[in-house]
Amino acid sequence: MEERWFKIKRIMLGIKGLDELFKGIYKGSIILLAGNPGTGKTTMAAKFIYEGAKMGEKGIYVSFVETKEDFYRNMKDLGMDFSSLEEEGGFAFMEGITVSSVEALSEFLEEVIREMGEFGADRIAIDSISAVLQMGSQEISKVREMMHNFFYRGAKVRGVTTILIEELPYGEVSVGYGIEEFIVDGVIILKARIIKGKIYRYMEIRKMRGNEVKYGEIPFIIIPGDAVGIIKPEGISEIPSGVYPEKSIKVRIEDKEISIPIGSQNLLIFHPMIDPLPVFTWLGLRNFSQYGYRIFCESFTHNKRTVEDRIKLCLDRGDIASGPEIKIFQINPTAYTLDEIYYLTDLEERNVKPDIAVVNGIEILQELSDPKEYLNIQYNKLLRRMNRKITGFYLIKHPLNKIEKIPLINFYDNVFIFRPYLKGGVRYIGISPYRIILNTRQRYEVFIKADTLERCEL
Repeated sequence: MEERWFKIKRIMLGIKGLDELFKGIYKGSIILLAGNPGTGKTTMAAKFIYEGAKMGEKGIYVSFVETKEDFYRNMKDLGMDFSSLEEEGGFAFMEGITVSSVEALSEFLEEVIREMGEFGADRIAIDSISAVLQMGSQEISKVREMMHNFFYRGAKVRGVTTILIEELPYGEVSVGYGIEEFIVDGVIILKARIIKGKIYRYMEIRKMRGNEVKYGEIPFIIIPGDAVGIIKPEGISEIPSGVYPEKSIKVRIEDKEISIPIGSQNLLIFHPMIDPLPVFTWLGLRNFSQYGYRIFCESFTHNKRTVEDRIKLCLDRGDIASGPEIKIFQINPTAYTLDEIYYLTDLEERNVKPDIAVVNGIEILQELSDPKEYLNIQYNKLLRRMNRKITGFYLIKHPLNKIEKIPLINFYDNVFIFRPYLKGGVRYIGISPYRIILNTRQRYEVFIKADTLERCEL
């Protein structure tokens, strides 16, 4: 047998997010990927093979549960074109779905070993060890020995990095079948939970040789285009200083001028009777138009057309030739998980590269999600925008006598309150600071006629 001797080196998984959490895995490692049906095991393993091939590492996918045609079609729907990779010589698919006996399995595994050598494989995925062991349930010790030899004689000594899929029955969380005998280098358990009618996926990394495992669970999503999206915790090293901000946005409200540090995150709390959209478009276009800021707007309370028409109205009324560059992003929060919304907004922000982010209707996200999930996602979203020096404005309708109940209320840099008044038959909106960053004496209230805001008289 010709063996490909290799130096022990680290390689990237090719899965964005995981590669940022880890410093790579050792070439020739065997990684066990286990989980209940529907948790994303095949997609995750395919992503490992696909991205490896794109980086020049040839890959083989061995399936005992799916035909080549079905695999290619399903993966293409997620943005992975294995047919093209095969034509380019970077990928091979081996179908073992017809293997039904221990003798046939032995012959098939020998064929896989030969293919690894002749093809020059760097990566291989086996889908799944569960199907293989169930096939030889009457001769389980023989099959285990056969698989042990395959992994070491076929993969390990050649430096072929292996993803080994195990199917766990519903309700089962422990790894079975005596997999520990294969002495795997890493164990990843994929899980799924139903929260308010939507599927949330997580990975539990029980071990990863050569890496420190810091997180108990890491959220991820299955999404067309990227196939797998990892929701990694944000770092804090790049957060700008609040004491010595690099730059500030000047916001003038009547005779008051407020300095909003670049990269700060600001919460605007509106009395439930007030619609935040007319108020913020008046304030925003009045203060941001002259600076040419790029603005990213998420709206969960108004549709995109309404927001666009409101902006156009303000520009026309204010006789402003051209307003700031505004990208309106809208998504139905009942159709997506918070993890998916977080990931998709991240993609949009990377493309738009905004200076300012506006989120209208965060109370909708709170109502439609689990409190723990909301805290985790919103906290990381605030950190992400701080790190990117994106100044955030978050608009929420909330009872003003229960402000302390707002999640993360003490994490926002600046908090402002908007409340309605009626004086002499005239409607006013009162704007006052609840908290200003690093300032303990900012106490005032500015009154603006509601008609001025609604008509957007800039």
